[in-house]
Amino acid sequence: MPKITVAIPSYNHEKYIAHAIRSVLEQTFQDFEIVITDDGSSDETLQVIREFTDPRIRIYCNEKNCGASAAMNNCIQQAKGEYIAILNSDDLFSPDKLEKQVDFLDKNPEIGAVFGYAQIIDDTKGHTLAQASSNDAKAVGIDIAKKAKTLKIEKVVFDRGGYLYTGKIKAIADSAREGGLNF
Repeated sequence: MPKITVAIPSYNHEKYIAHAIRSVLEQTFQDFEIVITDDGSSDETLQVIREFTDPRIRIYCNEKNCGASAAMNNCIQQAKGEYIAILNSDDLFSPDKLEKQVDFLDKNPEIGAVFGYAQIIDDTKGHTLAQASSNDAKAVGIDIAKKAKTLKIEKVVFDRGGYLYTGKIKAIADSAREGGLNF
């Protein structure tokens, strides 16, 4: 069983998906699997994904677009890892993201979820346009979590609480509490 499942729902992101996958494959922490659910993309996204031959990557395909939550739910249902890290197909992980988050969660078993601050990148030039900080998080609250898109939830939250992804951070916190985890 891998320590982490990286769940990547994808839809029409042929321009970004290879970068997203490579950002996982190049992690300093390597005990992971990648579960990708393509949500009926009409561009070349699926072909780009299939170019990767790493045996840790599992690909599932919806024949038609069912929506982001359905694609994420499938990733979560297929997950085998102890932890789940969510990566949208147009986002990137910093190279040590998984290492830092696994280390933190392993040292703090009472914590059920962690996330990172976002860096907004200009996709035409690759330059960082802005970086969120703790002050930004206080100012805009949950919006930072939505922008960060690196929310990581222990799989036990989904199993114990019977929770599947709705895209709402509050629902994750409620489910974690119902599942016996505090944060």
